[in-house]
Amino acid sequence: MEYICEICNYSTDRLFCLNRHKHSTKHIEKVNEYNKLSINNQKSNEKSSSDQKYKAKYLNLKGGTKSWLEQEKDLIEKLKKELPELILEKNIHLNEPFIELIKSATGQNIKKNITKEQLIKIIHDLSLRALSAIINGEKLGLLKKNKETNVDKAKMDEYIKDKKFTVSYSTIKNGKVNFNNHSDIYAIHSVGKVFTGFLVILMIKEGIISKNNLGNPIKLDKQVLNKLSNEVKKRLDETTLLDVMTHKSGLKDYLGNYFDGLSKGITDGNIPDLQEPEDFLDYADKDVVDKDKFHYSSLGLLLVGLSAKYYYNKHFEDNKSYNEILKDYILDPSNVKTFSVSMPKKGVYNKAHEIMKYTNGSPAGGYWMSSRDLRKVGEFIFDKCQDKNIVELLERYGGEFFKNNEIYHSGGIRHKEWSSTAEFYISLPDGTIVAIMGLGNSASNLFNAMKLCN
Repeated sequence: MEYICEICNYSTDRLFCLNRHKHSTKHIEKVNEYNKLSINNQKSNEKSSSDQKYKAKYLNLKGGTKSWLEQEKDLIEKLKKELPELILEKNIHLNEPFIELIKSATGQNIKKNITKEQLIKIIHDLSLRALSAIINGEKLGLLKKNKETNVDKAKMDEYIKDKKFTVSYSTIKNGKVNFNNHSDIYAIHSVGKVFTGFLVILMIKEGIISKNNLGNPIKLDKQVLNKLSNEVKKRLDETTLLDVMTHKSGLKDYLGNYFDGLSKGITDGNIPDLQEPEDFLDYADKDVVDKDKFHYSSLGLLLVGLSAKYYYNKHFEDNKSYNEILKDYILDPSNVKTFSVSMPKKGVYNKAHEIMKYTNGSPAGGYWMSSRDLRKVGEFIFDKCQDKNIVELLERYGGEFFKNNEIYHSGGIRHKEWSSTAEFYISLPDGTIVAIMGLGNSASNLFNAMKLCN
């Protein structure tokens, strides 16, 4: 598709390039030449309006908008007051997703006969991120999200300073880029699942993976299958590729065993350095859970990546690694410079959790990169989504990370408390892209503030 600026006689096949052009000096000068008087009047009106908005929005005068930190505190108090009774009234505490969320957020197991007092104590320990997840998952309607994600740099930076966060972000909207420490390199955790999922979408579009393949049992190389338990292999014989992509396979995980291996390696002085996806299979759980129910599975997404490798090499009669295929389809077209399977020398990690220093990435997540480069991947995906056929494929097969015309995934590693988190968001209607990584729960808190605060 061609995008044109008639005033400057400029054309491009990328929407983001057009948006950037519209903010360029050349474009602004051309517009001024055509209508200098009206532009000057418009600037004068905009300045007056802008001054009023600044006083109301940023200076926090009496009657002005509260800071994001103040708004966040108000929201949390409201939710902690209203949620416990609502959860018990609707029997939400019996729902598997709620039980899993509480276990992930607090490490506690919810009992069926839990009392209101016990539930209040648990709810009071939750972050705004976890509270929002409960509300969204159960469709309780206690929070009203902004129509558009708020990428106001002044508000974001004020919130980061107020919370004393160590965080990196890079955003773009209407061609304008905002950033803070965007060259710092962090782990992106489960955000890497979007790379895997979108790679599969592109391969479906090219006919490398057929729609029939998606509805048939997942295909993997023999070397991959040989590393899996008999119980997992039996499950794969009756599980479609699409089921694995959308966490309905009943497969479990590998991360718990992998972290145990890292901890042992740190103690023994023999730390595993896994560079290829196949290496992580040594840590795969050997049992499975009920099929056709949602059960979040990093092992499943790891196998999706290896299935993509199987279909690629079969189609092209080649022998490329998964990482090479990802580079060809996602990283190089996005002009990414900092992507790494393992933490680079200047990588930022939580020093309270030494294990993170040695955590490597796979198709299920855990790669390392800067927020600037993650935003570039977002721009690449957004450009690809100008093709309505890609969007249709996302609607049919991208349920792991695509909903309501938005691409979104969060990620994080928890060792009793959050070690670090990451957030990745793309709005197809308005082109907003958000990439955030930070220590502790900072990335998730910042993104929730952007979605909920004025």
